[in-house]
Amino acid sequence: MTDDRFMRESTKPPELGIALDKLRERARDVEAWLRRDHATEIQHARHLDEGTRERVYWHHGYAIALRDALRLIVGSDDDQPTKPC
Repeated sequence: MTDDRFMRESTKPPELGIALDKLRERARDVEAWLRRDHATEIQHARHLDEGTRERVYWHHGYAIALRDALRLIVGSDDDQPTKPC
């Protein structure tokens, strides 16, 4: 599930390194939870089926995660999660 190139330590500026460490930790935690508690649902991959509720929900979560990751990298003062689209 994980591309290990993105999980390695980097030589980026310290602020970016902190953000990357947080993102790596969260990615590991979510992947472990998915493997442990939801392996069957992941195998069905309904989020890939056009027109399904799972696809909309997956893309909505992905959009929010991208915004949160960008805010973390840019260094926003607001530490609150992004509000729904």
